[in-house]
Amino acid sequence: MRAPQTAANAGGVEKLQGRPSSVGGFTSRSQFELLKELHNCGTGSVHLARVKDHLGQGQQDVVLKRRKVPELGRAKDMLNEYEVLKRLQHPNIIRCHGYFW
Repeated sequence: MRAPQTAANAGGVEKLQGRPSSVGGFTSRSQFELLKELHNCGTGSVHLARVKDHLGQGQQDVVLKRRKVPELGRAKDMLNEYEVLKRLQHPNIIRCHGYFW
């Protein structure tokens, strides 16, 4: 897996002034072990992943959504999606715990 281009060099940071680069305690992809690719399309990919055990908290399976560079420039859309997803509570919808770039 190649390293993703960051929002800073994709033109998204100026739209995110005043917003943190991470929410939810995760700051980089290195905190996860990718287990399986679930979906891949023109705008990004989705992976089943496992949070690496740190501080004896045990492992937790999660889903990571990775946006491709053109999508990173649409920072406002990404943040709106996060704001909606973090409020949803339904047994058939995956809970959004945070974001990072």
